[in-house]
Amino acid sequence: MIDFKPKYIRLVSDLHFNENEYIELNALPTDSDTVLVIAGDAGCICALGDSESKVYRFIKRSSGMFPHVIYLCGNHEFKRYRKDYDGNYFIGKKEEDYENSLQAWDIDPFRFLLSSRGINNVTILKNGIIPFKGVSFLCSTLWFDCNNLNQDSIKASKEYFLDTKQRPLFSEVMQRSMESKEFLGRGVERLKTTDINVLVTHYVPSIQLNNSMWTYPSKEVKDKVGFGIFGTDLNYLVNDPRVNLILYGHTHETSQYTLKRESGRFVKAFTNGKGVEGHNPKFNPDMVIDLSKI
Repeated sequence: MIDFKPKYIRLVSDLHFNENEYIELNALPTDSDTVLVIAGDAGCICALGDSESKVYRFIKRSSGMFPHVIYLCGNHEFKRYRKDYDGNYFIGKKEEDYENSLQAWDIDPFRFLLSSRGINNVTILKNGIIPFKGVSFLCSTLWFDCNNLNQDSIKASKEYFLDTKQRPLFSEVMQRSMESKEFLGRGVERLKTTDINVLVTHYVPSIQLNNSMWTYPSKEVKDKVGFGIFGTDLNYLVNDPRVNLILYGHTHETSQYTLKRESGRFVKAFTNGKGVEGHNPKFNPDMVIDLSKI
């Protein structure tokens, strides 16, 4: 357990430093009682090997602003962007290597890297539970599952990847999705009912959040491939009374939603993704979630 009781959360995601200009968060009076949650897609995690990269500079500065930073990997953490950093932390050697694999899946070297540079209050993770005093974070990249491996969704997903020339190994993504879902199923059983429990994912965790407010993907792409390529419907977690708050990224929007549970009760969901330039003019770098109001 981390010896700190958070009162607030600041949430950002999809900063996409591989494409965007560098930004810094403003200091707020509540920061000393706050956990910063980065819900994925800050940029390629390999860039942490370069002390001049935008991802590293953001993480380093944030570690000095907040008692703790949770850095959950999104899909872009496992891509490479040669224009952003040198090759010391490349997993492959060729620019096209990503076409056939998810790069840098082992994040342990980057945890060690931050620690070796004296940054000890940043947790980088793909799947994990981070317990604080009275507050626990159940975190997973999540990935997508093609509407629980629906054949029509699988076909549309493969066509989408081919059309956009992204072409990661489809079977590898499905394996990561399965690992995420299995972890979350085990992890929720470890949550204490006496804590405030926060579910954090990068991909969209409920089909109730499948709406027209998304700025990514475009409506045309979304209509073509559907929810199954941009999220996984975790209906059992949405309905679990141990989950008190949901945070996610990936859709490049800034919104707050109230999800209805089968019990008739509700759970709040927040997202605050900057996206590439122009995607989300409502992005709020000063978003603060007051845990006393959850």
